Amino acid sequence: MGTFKQLRLLLWKNILQQIRSPIFTLFETVVPIFLISLSFGLMIGLRGTFEKKYNQTDYSGWPVTGSYLDLLIPANIKSMDETLLDYSIFLDDKPPRCQFLQVTSNNYSILNKTVDVGIEFVYAPETKYTKLIMNEIVRRFTQNDVFHNPIQFDNIPKILNITLPGEIQGIINSFNFTTLNIHGNTRGYESESAMLKDLEITFANHCNNSIIGGI
Repeated sequence: MGTFKQLRLLLWKNILQQIRSPIFTLFETVVPIFLISLSFGLMIGLRGTFEKKYNQTDYSGWPVTGSYLDLLIPANIKSMDETLLDYSIFLDDKPPRCQFLQVTSNNYSILNKTVDVGIEFVYAPETKYTKLIMNEIVRRFTQNDVFHNPIQFDNIPKILNITLPGEIQGIINSFNFTTLNIHGNTRGYESESAMLKDLEITFANHCNNSIIGGI
């Protein structure tokens, strides 16, 4: 009971103190209310600046086959850009200075051009099971004379029922005079740390590097 009386007496003294200091009491009451109201007002007023609504955007699907075709098929086949393998290597006499993957080009004539592309997958750990998986990947990413086997490359738009602009169709038709060979390869490591250490050295020069990634 003594504790309750002390608490009641303390509260009563605080009330008397507040009554005797009306300005201080008003300050303690008004300032917090003002600051809270100001904060909410700013949040509501600036909502349009920091909270923006965006319309829904539909992006075209990027077909993934898990094979050498993924290097050639663009996200938007009607524009023929954003391919993993730069098409300029087939159209220009001189390939880019810093080419993705390992590209070797031989121009025998305008109607006879051969391009060899090397692509390598590194992985860890190297076991009999991971070897089987990676060998299958190599098989799927290896193909000779890509533009003519197993089907004519210029027939792909017809198979997909896509009508291409004349300029794009002309580029695809020009591939009939190009022989593209894609060679897959793998390299296994005992551990991930060993793989990463070797990749740091290998990617000191990332241009014309056959390694596409590590697993």
